[in-house]
Amino acid sequence: MGLPHPLPPRGKGNIHLCFVRPSPFSIKRILLTHGHVDHFGAAGELQRRSGAKVLIHSEDLSKIKPAGEPADEIYLHNAGIPRDVMVGFGKADRMMDHFGGSIEKVKTIGGNETLEFEHFSLQLLHMPGHSSGHTVFYWPEKNLLLSGDIVLPTITTNPLAEYTMTPAGIKRSLSLGQMLDSLQQLAEMKIDLILPGHGSRIENPGELINSRIAFYRQRLEDTYSLLKSTGPQNPYRLALIYFKGRLKGFDILLAVNETLVNLDLLVYQGRAIEEQIDGVSVFGVV
Repeated sequence: MGLPHPLPPRGKGNIHLCFVRPSPFSIKRILLTHGHVDHFGAAGELQRRSGAKVLIHSEDLSKIKPAGEPADEIYLHNAGIPRDVMVGFGKADRMMDHFGGSIEKVKTIGGNETLEFEHFSLQLLHMPGHSSGHTVFYWPEKNLLLSGDIVLPTITTNPLAEYTMTPAGIKRSLSLGQMLDSLQQLAEMKIDLILPGHGSRIENPGELINSRIAFYRQRLEDTYSLLKSTGPQNPYRLALIYFKGRLKGFDILLAVNETLVNLDLLVYQGRAIEEQIDGVSVFGVV
């Protein structure tokens, strides 16, 4: 097959674009696990050079548009993040946008379907949690999974809350619940090898998958216990307490998100309540 060789970059999203010999023009389809820029940034340029189709789940289509989806101040305020703290997130948004080139033509998929290739087929399985449209690609004859970000070898994936504005106010996805359901589905599958979106390959991943499920469940209980001991808190304040103030820059946003998705699941389970105070979500135990 030959060794990868670089082609010269052509603007945004193409700092390290490499192809495998003999030619990029042998590429027919580009499968995106989800719409985060570190997973689609070079897809547009690769499509322009190869003519390949780009496929992504319909629920993540909006995330790969040129403008992206930067953190909205309304949603940050809803999580209790002070305005002076929000200022630091703008730099991260601009940095991430630098790596995201536009994609001219995209075909959406619905998940839970089969994609045929010349000598094999892949099952496309919708497994939300990290992203509402997150999709994994499973090769059943080889018991091989392309997992995107749902399972990573050395860190636990952050289930990301996704917001929509409705006539009744802000609505969030139940991301942690989705993540647990997706991982449970993986735990019940026959998988011998995972090729993740970041890091090295994962052989015989059953134990790792179950450990991730256990981690999320324990973090949920830790969040409940902390909220019970502190009394009502917004996600930002509770995150600062949980992580003992060891947060800087973009890590603040990740920690607040992680706290928020745990609180949302507690509300869904009937163990916590949420109320709005001046546009900020405040949670307390039942």
